Amino acid sequence: MVRGLVPVMLLAFDGLKVNNGVIAAAAIVGFFAFALGIYSTLTIEETHDKDLDFNE
Repeated sequence: MVRGLVPVMLLAFDGLKVNNGVIAAAAIVGFFAFALGIYSTLTIEETHDKDLDFNE
């Protein structure tokens, strides 16, 4: 997530800081980054007690 979204977050921050200021732009970008991270964590498939020794 970090490697793929850093350029997008930088572009969003640069675009938002013009009209909203640096603090508000950082808060907006941070909110969306945390929201995406929490969503990703909650929707990932659990592998606990799952047999991972299989052949494809």
